[in-house]
Amino acid sequence: MLQQLSLEGHVGSDYLVFRSAVERVISDPALLYHGERGVAGTALALQGFLYPPPSIALLLPLGLGSRETGFLLLSNCALLAAFAALWQWLRLLERQSVLSLSPASRLALLLMALVSGAVFTCRAGQVDTIVLLLIMGGVVLAFRGGSVAAGAALLAFGSWVKIYPALLMLPLLLDRTRRLPALAGFAAGAAAVPALAALVFPLSVWQEFFLVMLPTMASRVIVNIDNQSLLAIGARMIVPMGQALTSYDTIMPPGWMRFGATAIGIMPILVAQYRALRSGEGPLGVAAVTMAAISLIAPLGWGHSYAYVLPLLLLVMGRAWQERRWAALLVALVAWTAMVIPAHRQFEALIALPPLWHIFYARNALATLALVAALLAMPRQPAAR
Repeated sequence: MLQQLSLEGHVGSDYLVFRSAVERVISDPALLYHGERGVAGTALALQGFLYPPPSIALLLPLGLGSRETGFLLLSNCALLAAFAALWQWLRLLERQSVLSLSPASRLALLLMALVSGAVFTCRAGQVDTIVLLLIMGGVVLAFRGGSVAAGAALLAFGSWVKIYPALLMLPLLLDRTRRLPALAGFAAGAAAVPALAALVFPLSVWQEFFLVMLPTMASRVIVNIDNQSLLAIGARMIVPMGQALTSYDTIMPPGWMRFGATAIGIMPILVAQYRALRSGEGPLGVAAVTMAAISLIAPLGWGHSYAYVLPLLLLVMGRAWQERRWAALLVALVAWTAMVIPAHRQFEALIALPPLWHIFYARNALATLALVAALLAMPRQPAAR
């Protein structure tokens, strides 16, 4: 209720970016990336509409009515998407005998996740919980006994909004019985989406994104404290503290830093995969770790992108409570506390303590790595049915 009241009369800046892109497409599809900064300027600043052309289909309803109406639609859809995604995740964990919770415990877990900073900042004008719902739809279809191909196709659609849902193909490829239909479904979805989008967008739009914007965006990172990706955390070590607190400047981090951040982000997935292969463990733990790794690997790992960590948080917290593993439960509670505080929140008292300053503004990433460690330290779960 407090979160809802705090958004009254507010229109999020990210929503305005989406709205402007929708208005340009309605006027002329060729103008998708021609915002105030221009195509190259948008890529250099990492501010503006940065998503692939097909992603605009998800945002077209935001062009209906006034800006206030569109923002109300987006903020409420973001909250409902978070609720639906996490509810389906808990139900899937129960169906696969990973969790067996009372309705009260399930509701408590769900409410704790919904009041996290990641969900709240998504409601302020972002789409990460909606992408999380697409990912969860693919995971549920693939692992609940439904259509593996349809689930993989849904992941392909999500990957045309943000590339990272493609990572969820890893636990599908791990399972020999699901590997071929998953590959077929993902390939079909990955081809169908741009084929349909090509009917709307001219070749120039695709060239602007893949040949101009993408190479530039891939080489830069925003150093502001709101960006808590591993790459941004490393980049803040080499810039003045004031720059990270007050600006949204971009820098080109050195190659070794980019490689190291990617390696640290991918390592939990590889370890979880290795453990699952060696022990015969079910794939849902790997899926949770893979979703969480999205927030670590994404160069723009804003606070709202840590919505992808919430399935892992619920898995660790639920198992720890159910199995009375108090150390793991303590880790989960500390991680939840760290992620409740919005990533952009500044605390002036920390300025005089540089080591503590860097740790505090890396809290979402550190909490995620702690959750991964807590999950891997638990006894294995049986393979999914």
